[in-house]
Amino acid sequence: MAGEYSKYPKLDAALRELKTGDYLLKVMEDCECQPVKGNKGWKNSELWVGNGVTWSVDNSSGNWIACNLTEADKSNEYRRADVIQFWRNENNLDFFEAVTDLCSKFHLENPFDGLSVKRLKKSAAKKIREARKKPSPQLRPIAPVKKEDYAGIEEQLKPYGTCYGHWYLERDRGILPETVSHPRFKGRVLEDFGLNLAFPHYCRTPEGWVKTGFERRFFYRRPDGVIEKKKGFNGGGKRGLWFSNADKKDKLIIVAEAAIDALSYFQLKQTDACYASTGGTLSQQQLAIFRYLLGETERRLLLIFDNDIDGRRYRDMIKRIPHKRGRVKVEHPPLGYADWNDFLNGKKEKGWK
Repeated sequence: MAGEYSKYPKLDAALRELKTGDYLLKVMEDCECQPVKGNKGWKNSELWVGNGVTWSVDNSSGNWIACNLTEADKSNEYRRADVIQFWRNENNLDFFEAVTDLCSKFHLENPFDGLSVKRLKKSAAKKIREARKKPSPQLRPIAPVKKEDYAGIEEQLKPYGTCYGHWYLERDRGILPETVSHPRFKGRVLEDFGLNLAFPHYCRTPEGWVKTGFERRFFYRRPDGVIEKKKGFNGGGKRGLWFSNADKKDKLIIVAEAAIDALSYFQLKQTDACYASTGGTLSQQQLAIFRYLLGETERRLLLIFDNDIDGRRYRDMIKRIPHKRGRVKVEHPPLGYADWNDFLNGKKEKGWK
């Protein structure tokens, strides 16, 4: 969205600065990225790699660009994403929240101060409505998942075992041990000896459904006693969908953006169905899975995405996939709540009572 605010020169300049400032090295350090010596990236630029994402600086513009580890993988959701889009994906924020969060993190002046964010959001929503009226772009074919795409995943998951309850899920997210250990989710939420969490992702291959990667949540105690929390995707993994345990009789798949939202929805409603999550993104590879579910199976989808622009965008992307009427339904969280976990914990967004 940077560059669209030319009538606001200060705002436009500030957004460009967010993409070029040297302090963005701290963003990469925060995401556990390390410089790669001896290797050159896009346009012979410097490379930083970590958590399955490569950062490359565009020497022509000075912008740091997040791209994937293998240039052949066109489905990676971080491919050619600038730092603002990357921060949105990593922290599940909208554009305005991501800019505000980055400015707060680096003690910069918020470029939206003094401007009507409500008016800017209204303008952005109008552009989205106009974009929806245009014909849907042709979905490009996705290369099949190969064994080398997920080689070593089982080895990386060896330190992890079944999670029967976790202090973070219970204390910070309100998800009870009986939910995590329910037969629907047993073995689909994992923890290691350091009590870090893993949520395996699955893709469909000629050999069937296989683990191709996993989301991770890290926890460690700083010297001052504060517990730091980080999240990411395993290096070398491929994003698919996180699934709960399924039964052949299941006709409904309830799809959330995050596994924590799926667990929250189950705890709230106890709906007996298969649960899935996209991990906060919706790549072409993930859309290919939904095309298979809607085109080659009889299963119905209930989309329980977040109450934000991305949630509605993901909803529309899936609903555009050809399917029989009634196969895809939507249930957003109640107004005032960002997602189903916030609703579970009674956490309303600012401005709502």
